[in-house]
Amino acid sequence: MYIGEVLGNLACIKKDDKLKGFGLKVIRLYENKLPSRVIVAGDNGMAPGNGDFVRLCRTGNIDYTIIGFADGYLTPYGVADNNEHRTKEIYYD
Repeated sequence: MYIGEVLGNLACIKKDDKLKGFGLKVIRLYENKLPSRVIVAGDNGMAPGNGDFVRLCRTGNIDYTIIGFADGYLTPYGVADNNEHRTKEIYYD
């Protein structure tokens, strides 16, 4: 699983029937608690907005798909503890 921040939408100039009805988002990945590279991911009907943090998975060798919102207290920096306002370490694959 990967965590990323939605930067915006991707508009394609050339239309392809395989991508019809499938939204593409520009995502900044976070790896080891730091902003990493920028990728393009399919939104799979989730419709996240700019600035939303999302969970992603690999769907092939190079493809990414948004599988859900990073809801609750899940952040790129760890899991926030509501009571003490600090973060706990989480580990990524």
